[in-house]
Amino acid sequence: MINWKIRYAKIIKENPELCNSDFSILEVGSGNFGISEFVQRKITGLEPIFNGEIGKLVEPITGSILQNNFKENEFDFVICIDVLEHLCHDDRKKALHEMLRIAKKKVLLSFPCGEVAMWGDENYANQLKNYGLPLPSWLQEHIENRLPKIVDIVSIINESGYQFSLIGNEGMMQHYGGIVLDQFFGSSKQLLDIHSNKIKNEAPILDSEWDLYYSFLIDIDIDSKNKKIIKPETNHKNWNQEKGSISIYTTFHAPIPLNHFGDIKPLAVGNAANNSNLNKHPTDILNNGYCLNNARWSELSGIYKIWKEIKPTDYIGFCHYRRVFDLRCEEVAVDRFKRISLDALPEGATKINETLKEMLNTSSIYLPPPEKLDKTIFEQYHFIHKINDLCLVLDLIKERFPYLSESCQIVFESDLLFSNNMFITCWENFDEICNIWFTVLSDFEKLITIDTDNRYQQRDISFLAERIFTIWIHYKKNQGVNLVHIPYFHIEYPDLNTREWTVAV
Repeated sequence: MINWKIRYAKIIKENPELCNSDFSILEVGSGNFGISEFVQRKITGLEPIFNGEIGKLVEPITGSILQNNFKENEFDFVICIDVLEHLCHDDRKKALHEMLRIAKKKVLLSFPCGEVAMWGDENYANQLKNYGLPLPSWLQEHIENRLPKIVDIVSIINESGYQFSLIGNEGMMQHYGGIVLDQFFGSSKQLLDIHSNKIKNEAPILDSEWDLYYSFLIDIDIDSKNKKIIKPETNHKNWNQEKGSISIYTTFHAPIPLNHFGDIKPLAVGNAANNSNLNKHPTDILNNGYCLNNARWSELSGIYKIWKEIKPTDYIGFCHYRRVFDLRCEEVAVDRFKRISLDALPEGATKINETLKEMLNTSSIYLPPPEKLDKTIFEQYHFIHKINDLCLVLDLIKERFPYLSESCQIVFESDLLFSNNMFITCWENFDEICNIWFTVLSDFEKLITIDTDNRYQQRDISFLAERIFTIWIHYKKNQGVNLVHIPYFHIEYPDLNTREWTVAV
């Protein structure tokens, strides 16, 4: 079946050891054939009931993962594909604990989850009903029981002390394309056989990482259980800051007037950095001529310049030419920000005053209130961007900064995002977040080439930076750092798209 091969293709691609018969495999919910058809080797299959012909490469065991006689670490790999969604919530936890107990090297899970898959199943069910067709039993169970949330499974893994990686498995168009071909196209098996004779383990319908995903693949490393995580000591440099000093910067790339920024220092990035009218202003170009690609990094190209080359101050802050802190330190309004025209900017709003200086301390981070999303951070990124990019960044964080691993879960469970990378904090905190940002995102940039002419999506690194910042803020809060919310203005500039490169200075 086309749909079955799609389910297994990425799992085999990501884990070629599965084809090596030296490693033992238990497949939970294997059906009569399972992965054996595609790796062409013997496996142990676990099913409550086996009906009909059983594959020659399957050693069938009748039973349940919830009640089994398997020994601890009995199988190198334990695979479970599209099973968890058919279990109730409590049984999912018990089943996963059993799989972790039985596995020696890895547990590989794939299952439909979240809003996207639920929306797809409901849509498909409605179409079948409209044509007067009965719902398959698997689809009926999905609709009645609802699909698991990815945070539920991630929470169980984290509580159990294991490290894991996560990627999209079946794309929505892949999944339903395979389902419809298998169900309604009479020659689907012939099509699959022709494809399989040409290439062994490639999915018969190729996926696109820009698609939405129906299911996700979780790869759990058994050896990672309860490894001691030590936060590296801060590399305190001889910063020699002037005590009580504050520097707040605003990055800009567009032709705008600059005389309204007061004590907030304009920092030219991208196209603005190469404009001859702005020679008096700092830019994101380093002394050696290097600069980060502003099209992908956005405001971080300017933050990188400050981190690398500007003399440190006790406190450092960043905002954006459209989103400027209100430094008068009034109470935060109901709204996160105040949308105003440039002419309506209050007098003294961008002046560093004594009230601001008095409130700053090293145990606090000052930043706008978080943006409330209509989904979790993970689901929202899935709908708007390329979700495997976020999955890769989470892996890089856990690899390079494992002390942040627990805080990474915030991505799956919270709908509060600290957007726009705006903050005021002490230089030590600034140095810490910059070390995280530019280590993780530089690694990401080397691994992922942007493959779209969509200018909005070309800013992938800056979007990911907001999620990293939110993870770090969550970690700092858990460490006892106080978060102080201060408001900002969303400034609307007149004729911004038509203004020529002349600026008021």
